[in-house]
Amino acid sequence: MGYASGLLVKVLAGGALVCLAAVFALLKWSEQQSLITVNWKNVNNFVVKQTKFLDVNKDGKIDINDARVVLSRFEGFMATTVPSVSGFGVGFALGIKP
Repeated sequence: MGYASGLLVKVLAGGALVCLAAVFALLKWSEQQSLITVNWKNVNNFVVKQTKFLDVNKDGKIDINDARVVLSRFEGFMATTVPSVSGFGVGFALGIKP
């Protein structure tokens, strides 16, 4: 994985963390204003499930190695699926042309 890929992962991870923090702050503020009631136990259970889901190499932590596995799977998916889908799309577009 090159420098640009590592930088992209860092930027995306940073953006995801900022979004997560903003959602948390909004929920806490809304709860404090008595606009909503948040079941924090359910939120915690959801986060734990997502953490287990994102730990694709099952080493107990989410890190760059998980990102590499996901990127590798995505590259394989794109290499095998996109060419056939694009061929279908072009053929379909030509087939429905009046």
